[in-house]
Amino acid sequence: MEKMYIFDILNAYFNNKLLEYTLDDEETKKLIDFCREQSLSPLLYLVFKKAAFKGDYVTSVINQERFITIQAEITKLFSQNKIPHMFFKGSVLYKLYPDSALRTRGDIDLIVSSNMYEYAKDVLVNNGYKLDETHHVEHHYELYRGSYLVELHCSFFDDENTYQEEFELSFDDYNENYEVTFN
Repeated sequence: MEKMYIFDILNAYFNNKLLEYTLDDEETKKLIDFCREQSLSPLLYLVFKKAAFKGDYVTSVINQERFITIQAEITKLFSQNKIPHMFFKGSVLYKLYPDSALRTRGDIDLIVSSNMYEYAKDVLVNNGYKLDETHHVEHHYELYRGSYLVELHCSFFDDENTYQEEFELSFDDYNENYEVTFN
């Protein structure tokens, strides 16, 4: 049942229309749960304008604003410490959405050069970010600002990735070809 609503929900959103389905409590819960699994739950409020769907939208707005604030904080810290960096994945893709709350996020991804990797981690830790000591893979650290996850990368791929050589442009290579400036 929930799957058949997805096309209607997307169509209504893209055509700026409201849906007027009558859903009982059980159907509403199932639809919210299904849309949460698909990272579409904030969209429900925009197409139904019903109180039952408002919470996920508001939560997404608040989370997005918090992620944006943390990114600005990291940019300031890294600029002050002369650490070239680049945000990627959802940390930039949210800007492509007409309503940034529709791009749900679970973390902030950023990359630094391999020779600045440990220093960048130390700058974050020394400024209140908590390092997750239980999770470290070769190519990124996980740090937390409160409950918000920051993945600090020195590479886009781990060493075992089959496509690493074909796609890997290290941050060092990037910096040789493009000038990185600080404000």
